[in-house]
Amino acid sequence: MNAQPSAPLREPQRAPAPSEAASRASARKVTYRPYADADRESVIALLARDKAPRYATEKSAMFDWQFHDNPFAGPADDGDASMDAAPFLVGIVADELVATSGFIPVQVRCGGRPEAACWSVDLHVASEHRGIGIGNGLMRRVSQHAPIMLGFGISDLSDPILEAHGWRLDPFLENFYFHSREPGAVGMVKNLRTLAVRLLGARPRGGSPTVAREPAPTAGALDALWRRVEPQYPSAVVRDAAYLHWRYRDAPHLRYRWLTARHDGELAGLLLVRHHEIESIVADYLGPLDDPELLSSLCVGAVAELVADGTRRVRCETTSPPIKAALATAGFVPSRWKGRLRVRCNLPDPAAAEEATRGWFVMTCDSDNQLLVL
Repeated sequence: MNAQPSAPLREPQRAPAPSEAASRASARKVTYRPYADADRESVIALLARDKAPRYATEKSAMFDWQFHDNPFAGPADDGDASMDAAPFLVGIVADELVATSGFIPVQVRCGGRPEAACWSVDLHVASEHRGIGIGNGLMRRVSQHAPIMLGFGISDLSDPILEAHGWRLDPFLENFYFHSREPGAVGMVKNLRTLAVRLLGARPRGGSPTVAREPAPTAGALDALWRRVEPQYPSAVVRDAAYLHWRYRDAPHLRYRWLTARHDGELAGLLLVRHHEIESIVADYLGPLDDPELLSSLCVGAVAELVADGTRRVRCETTSPPIKAALATAGFVPSRWKGRLRVRCNLPDPAAAEEATRGWFVMTCDSDNQLLVL
């Protein structure tokens, strides 16, 4: 599910009336089944429709890493895909693959408890088969796939479907920008606004930790840091070494920088960033959420490095109030454009289910829409 942060949200397309959809669907029998290895090229071709020409090449290059090398992906039994193990659910009409929805399994903390979860990604229905209920049928099944289902970077077309199936919208997700070299008159205004916010922000004090760019920390250092700060993340993807190394160190097509802060040589916090000449991003964070000095130092250090390398702007998307405060210190300004984070909970306990849909810690690269140029 991919959202573009460069344009305001559009009104969702009108769905056909139930009777209209039913009459059109009667001539097209839809079969839903788990993905099989033979579906790979058909899935990529379907997802590549109406995308940039290089989409299919990039998706093919990252496919195994994204869906099979994921440390939380479960192998199919005896080589035969099962609903739980398959990385996609597909819709078939007349032997043609016309719809797909992908799964990225993750371990999460939910209300302070460990749970299995999945990000819902790559929801797509072929344009000639839309409006007859295939998307709804797909999402009805997807919604029950894991105890916790997560959606982030949700498109205008997909969002009403998730809403109809009980995926709760998080109200705290915000986009922030640091404008450095925006062109034109409007760009100059943005640059000046960032400068003003930065000058007014509280600067890190002299005793702040030193921020340095390092290779990816060892598994032992990352796991030790996660264990120390884990209680501060009641609802979040588990950011242990297995996840962080897979997601950022081993990505086959994108390069992330690891900016670290240390106390007496021990890893105290880290910020992951990605440089691009137009729009760089603050991708992820691991560290304490109750140390504003450390957070500010990392955000200021990230901006300094990315701007020195010539980026036009830096973007960060997050739900976290402490990170929002640190971004403001570094000169980031909130954007009018807001992305979407939705959570669907299938836990049997009503109280746990209600708690599971609130208070999620999310950063920019929790979303799969950062994986490809669209």
